[in-house]
Amino acid sequence: MYICTTVDGFQCKPNLAGISWQIKNLTLNEIVDQLKCGHSLSQNFKTSRKTGLFSQTDRTQDNYKSTQFIFIDLDEYPDDWDAMLGSLKLQPTIAYTTFRHRQTIDGKTYGNRYRLIYFFKDEITSISDFKCYYKALLQQTGLIEVLDGKDKNIIDPHVYSGVLACHGTNSNNTDFHIINTHKWYNLSDLDLQSGNYINKEEGGESNIEYLPICSTHVSKEIINDSMTMDYDLWYHKYRTKYPYIDRIQSPEWIDNKWQWIGEDYFKLKYISVTLKDGNRRRTQLHTRTMLRRVIEPNVTPDALYFNIFIDLHKHINNDEDVITCKQLVQIVESVFKKTPETIAHDYADLIADLQEKNPKSGIILKRGTYSSTAEYIKNLSEVRKQQALAFYDPSVTLKENVEIMAANGFKISDRTLRNYLGENKHREAKNDEIVALIDISKSLTWNSNNLKSHGRAVNWNKLKRLYEQKAQKVLN
Repeated sequence: MYICTTVDGFQCKPNLAGISWQIKNLTLNEIVDQLKCGHSLSQNFKTSRKTGLFSQTDRTQDNYKSTQFIFIDLDEYPDDWDAMLGSLKLQPTIAYTTFRHRQTIDGKTYGNRYRLIYFFKDEITSISDFKCYYKALLQQTGLIEVLDGKDKNIIDPHVYSGVLACHGTNSNNTDFHIINTHKWYNLSDLDLQSGNYINKEEGGESNIEYLPICSTHVSKEIINDSMTMDYDLWYHKYRTKYPYIDRIQSPEWIDNKWQWIGEDYFKLKYISVTLKDGNRRRTQLHTRTMLRRVIEPNVTPDALYFNIFIDLHKHINNDEDVITCKQLVQIVESVFKKTPETIAHDYADLIADLQEKNPKSGIILKRGTYSSTAEYIKNLSEVRKQQALAFYDPSVTLKENVEIMAANGFKISDRTLRNYLGENKHREAKNDEIVALIDISKSLTWNSNNLKSHGRAVNWNKLKRLYEQKAQKVLN
C-alpha cells in the first residue's frame, strides 16, 4: 500500500514545521515498524515538487488526494489498555500508546493516550467523504456509547479535519503497547445508511453530493472529463485514483511481488480483438462491469466508470451505432441495483468457466513487477521454482511430491519439478526414492516388481547395490 510517511523518525511528538514527507509502498508490518521508530503517517496529497518529497505546506485540504486509513485519537482515556481494546465493537488494524502516554513533560503528567488506526481496501478520495466515514467509524466502534457523559474531548476532534498527521510512538516509553491485527476493512463495513453523517453545510470542497456509499451515481467530473479530454490525458489523471479491475486479488503481496490465489479467484477474459457493431458490444461491457462488482464488492461508481471507459477505448470499435458516455453511466448505475452476492449467483456459470482458466500454479504476480510477457514468464518461473523447492520433500518420491504440491494448490508436472531440482540433485533424490521403497526383508525379485509398480524400474545390478547398502546401514 502506498502511504505518506515522514522521512525521519522521532523520539517525542514532533513539530511538523520544516519536516519532509515521502510516499512509500509499505506492508502493515512495515507500517508498524515505522510507527515504532517514531515516523508519522499522513493522507496522500497532491504536490508539484519534482523531488517527490512533501512539506507541511503541501498538506492542506485543497491538496487532499486520498487515504486508505482513518485514525482515532483517545486522550486521557479513563480505562487501561486491555479494557479499552475490550470495549471496542470494531477492532482496529493497528493500535498503540502515543508519545505522551503516561509521560511527564515540562511538569505536566499525561494519562492514558491511545491511537486506533483502521485500514481500508478502498481509497477515500475527498475530504467530505472522509468526514462521513470518520463519523460512522466512531459510531461503530462503540466509543460514543462508552464515553457518553464523559469529557467530549477524550476523542480528539481535530482528526475530523481529514488532514491531521497520525504520529508514531516511542517504543522505549514505559507502559508501551502496540498491536497489529492485520484486519483490512471495506468502506461498506461502515454503516452510512441514515445519511445523518453528511453535513451539506460543509460543502464547497466538491460539487458532488456525497451520499451513503453510498451514492450509486457517477460523478460529473469524471464523466465531463471523459467527454472533453484527450484519452491519454484523462487516463493519466484518473489512473492513480482508481485501479484497473480484472481479477480477484489480496492487498497483501509476498515479497511485494506475488501471491497465492484463493478458491474464489477468477479473472476477466482478455478481449483480444476489437469488437465491432453487431458483436454484442453493450452486453460485453455490461457483463464485465457486473463481474467487476463481484471482484471488488465495495467498488465505487466512479471506479467502475473508469474501467468501463477504458474497455470502450481499448476494445470497442465505436464508429457505428455509437455507445455514448451517457449509456456507460446507465450501465454502471444499473449494476448497483443488485448486490454483489446476487450478481455472483446470476453469473455463476460464467464465473465457473473463467475459473477453468485459473493459473495452474496457483500464483499471480503483482502488476508493475514486469514490463513484458517474456519478463512475466521469467518472473513467474522464478517464483514457482522457489516454491517448488520449498515444498520438496526428499524423503518421498518425486511423484508423491507432485501430488502433495497439487493437494496444497500448487500444480506442477513431474518434468518441471525434475528440471527445477536439477539433474544431479534429482539423480540423488531418485536414488533416495528407490532406497525408501526397498524392503530388505523381501527378496530382490519381490523388490524389483515392487519398484516397477511404483514407476521406479531399475536394472538388477543397481537394485542389488542399493539393496546391500540399505541392509548394511540397518546392520550398523
